[in-house]
Amino acid sequence: MKKYSLLILFFTCLTNQIFSQVLDVEQFSNKIKEMPRALLLDVRTSGEFGGGHLPKARNIDFRSEAFGQEVDKLDKSKPVLIYCLSGGRSAQAAELMRSKGFQVTELKGGYLKWTTKM
Repeated sequence: MKKYSLLILFFTCLTNQIFSQVLDVEQFSNKIKEMPRALLLDVRTSGEFGGGHLPKARNIDFRSEAFGQEVDKLDKSKPVLIYCLSGGRSAQAAELMRSKGFQVTELKGGYLKWTTKM
């Protein structure tokens, strides 16, 4: 049984690495340029979003009760480029969205990293 548990853990980690894409600021910026039809999603609060955000980003607050309902309204055929302040909320949101069938790419280090690198 222990052998099977280790195999499942291995394949789960491998699958997460294959399907989880986390890019640094430069790679994320390039991805935005390469994929103009992608949805750029900021999952911070509206107050954080109002204080500055990436151009053309759409804001859906991950902590909002309506987050799941708002995500369900999005087009699953469009790739999603997602970020938050430092990467924590966007990682959770990305995991949820992937479980719903979205193709999601995350910004490593979030908006904080973006503002210090750009």
